[in-house]
Amino acid sequence: MSVVSYDVEVLNNSKDIRDIVANTLAIYNSALNYVCDVVSENHKDILSLKNLEARMYLEKLIHNTKNNVARYDFDSNYYKLPSYLLRDIETKAIGHISSYITNLNNYEKERYNSISNGKRFKKKCPRKAKCNRLPSFYKNNMYLEENDNTIKLKMFVDNTWKYVSFKLKRRDLKYINKINGKKYNPEIYILGKKIFVKFSFEV
Repeated sequence: MSVVSYDVEVLNNSKDIRDIVANTLAIYNSALNYVCDVVSENHKDILSLKNLEARMYLEKLIHNTKNNVARYDFDSNYYKLPSYLLRDIETKAIGHISSYITNLNNYEKERYNSISNGKRFKKKCPRKAKCNRLPSFYKNNMYLEENDNTIKLKMFVDNTWKYVSFKLKRRDLKYINKINGKKYNPEIYILGKKIFVKFSFEV
């Protein structure tokens, strides 16, 4: 199995649309790095749990509900953030910090072994890098397919989250819909002054 991607250019590109996409990506990555810091501060508890349990534990730390008072003030900083986008952020933040902790532990073991054997150790300690990713748009919750050559993605507009229409080439959508294989949630990005929707498949 391999993953293949198809980047489809948005036809109804304009400065207003680009600003909406850019603002959405900026808010998403700001929220993602906030959650990365929370995972980092609580990695011993979070990373000792399995995937779903880890995400549920993390969500209790950052998200208020009727039965839960969050330890971190995430909700007031990123209010109205769609629940499916929060799930995407939590999953990516856990993966990002898990990878960093693994690299750090490997570094410390290698350093200890080298010094213990009287060898010089020149390798630099890994740093926790910023996490810049593209949001995943879950079908029927963040992503809708129209009957024509239009899709809708939920974006941050006028201080809230609502659907924005993106027109794509009909032949591109027709080709994508014929692909057999697991379809991943689409992503969106800006390259120069162009906007692309990225569709990925496991084939």
